[in-house]
This record gives sequence, C-alpha cells and structure tokens, in this order.
Amino acid sequence: MEHPISTYFWGLYSAGELRLVQQFCELCKALDLLACSAKDQEARIPDCAACEVRSLAFGPVQQFIHNYSDALPSSFEKHLQCIAELGNGLSEAAIRCGDRRIFFNPEWEPVRREAR
Repeated sequence: MEHPISTYFWGLYSAGELRLVQQFCELCKALDLLACSAKDQEARIPDCAACEVRSLAFGPVQQFIHNYSDALPSSFEKHLQCIAELGNGLSEAAIRCGDRRIFFNPEWEPVRREAR
C-alpha cells in the first residue's frame, strides 16, 4: 500500500532534503496553475500565455519527474507523467504564442482535470 503524498513530503522535510522540498513546492504551484479555470489562468499569467505556462507549469512538472520520480508514489508519478504528455500533445492552436485566450481552447480541459 502506498502512502499519501503528504507522508513523502514530510519524510523529505525531516530528512533535510530541502532542495527536493523546494522543488515539490514549485511543483505544487505549477499544478495549482494548471488546475485553475481558463479565466483564472489567463488572469494569472501577465505576458505571453504559451511561453509562461511552459516555464511556470509544464517546466516544473517535467523537471520534477526527471529529478525525483523515484521519490514519488507510483500513482502520483503516473498523474505527473500524464500531465506532461497532455502538455506536450497540445496543438498549435492551444499553445500559440501571443494568444492570451489559449486557455479557453477545449484541449486544456484534460490538463486541468489531471492537475486537480
């Protein structure tokens, strides 16, 4: 039986793995952004939505998977992998640079569901 993710987090914290704890917090911020409604996503990203969501959300997800997948429960890792795949699979219309309305594209709904 796998433990909840909070058990892993507190274990890392108590072991002094502060770099991992920091990346975990960045991952949580990224997931929070990806789980928001389209309106909230648009409001939270000030510049080019496509460029910013790549660096603020998908980047931390992929970096966490790359660096720390062994430290995660398999179910959590599976969800992160799915988010990364959904992000990589977005069409040009759903991730177009300079378009502030990309989050209203229906392709973003599966990303939001998985991030939640």
